Amino acid sequence: MAALMEGTLDWFFETVAIRDLGKMIDQAELHYLSFGIMGPIIELLGSVYDTKSFLTTENVWNGRFNAALARIPSLRRYQRNRVGKQHDLYKHMRHGMAHVGAPETGVVFTQRSDPYDGHRHLNKDSYNGTRRLILVCEDLHADIVDAIPYVRGDRSRKKDLDMAFMNPRLLPDSAPVPTLTCSVSG
Repeated sequence: MAALMEGTLDWFFETVAIRDLGKMIDQAELHYLSFGIMGPIIELLGSVYDTKSFLTTENVWNGRFNAALARIPSLRRYQRNRVGKQHDLYKHMRHGMAHVGAPETGVVFTQRSDPYDGHRHLNKDSYNGTRRLILVCEDLHADIVDAIPYVRGDRSRKKDLDMAFMNPRLLPDSAPVPTLTCSVSG
């Protein structure tokens, strides 16, 4: 594989989503924290399927997350845990980790070294009367890694993805610098 230009989406996939997140899980054993990163990565993968700018400030996050589950082969097995379901992964994993730093009721995080649940990815059980979905971080990460080549082949229609990850200092002089603007009225 040719050297990847720092700051591109392909660089992000190889460096952050595959290598660094893999180190976080396998070497640093930061299993719990890895779920806080994997949720937004799933959302990013699903962003290739809408017509909005990647940098939109509209409420598209849930739709992007669930588009990834519905359309990417390695993530389809999570589809039964989409919006409105008892174990809605957007609500219980991604939203919980982003807003309160913990999964919401109905989902439990673990890792393969867990002697009880480490081999039970996507199985359900009851704990203190609550039905919960078991997520094993190494298995979810493997499914995300498997999704990346699929999304690379599908992203041709989403022209602003590379620009979203680009460090403006690395852009050629003739390239437009991506900016986000907001206005305040009143």
